Formats: sequence, C-alpha cells, structure tokens
Amino acid sequence: MKNKQGIAVTIDAIRGEFARAGMLEGSPYMERKFRLLKGRNAMERPGCYVDGLDALEQEIAGLTHDCEIWAPNERWSARLVTPPDWPSHLRQYVHVDWFQEGGDPFGRLATIFANMDFTKYCATEKHDPCSE
Repeated sequence: MKNKQGIAVTIDAIRGEFARAGMLEGSPYMERKFRLLKGRNAMERPGCYVDGLDALEQEIAGLTHDCEIWAPNERWSARLVTPPDWPSHLRQYVHVDWFQEGGDPFGRLATIFANMDFTKYCATEKHDPCSE
C-alpha cells in the first residue's frame, strides 16, 4: 500500500471488534463523546492515528443529548509498518484506528492510509528479523 507521499507500508496486524463490547449503559450521545475523548488521547501518543475525529466532533456539536441513533458499531485497528532499513534495523510504524458499519475494512484502511500524512503520525522502532 502507498500513500500520497509515496510511502509504502504493509499491514502487520488488523483487528475488528464490536465497538460497544463491555458497555453496560450509556446513550448514543455519550458514546460519541467518549469515542472522541479516547481518540484525542490516543493521538497524543507517538505512532497513533485515529481517523474521523474532526467529523465526529462536528457530528456531536449538531446532536441533542437525547439522540437515539447509535454510531457505527465496528471498531477496527491496524498496525502499518514500513520495510526495515537493514543497516540500522529501524522501521516506522503507525497504529490506525477507525469505526465503520459494514463494508470492507481493507478498502477503508487503504483509503485512510492513502490520504494520511504518515510522517506526521509514525513512530520508529527497532526491528528484529529473528522474531518473525
């Protein structure tokens, strides 16, 4: 996969889960507020990118507290890595998180990555080829 900067990555891991698993109570409005809070906190860590936070913030601003429409119920996470630089054994990575309802998660990930500024969100790690 390549993005607009021409950076090539591979999918190291991808995982999907029911977004409201473990949620005992709440409302559609509060779920969105917590998603936004968690997403903004995650974005403060190096190597993390959460797609759609600005759109979610705008959606929340237009909702009433008693809204009855739930947000998308699938939470997806993927870890994207660049090929390692062999003399230094360093590579860049980013964890990408997003929510969706149905559809192809690989296609959505490709769209997210194609438009993402990878160098802004990536972190660097030492790659041990013996661990694969």
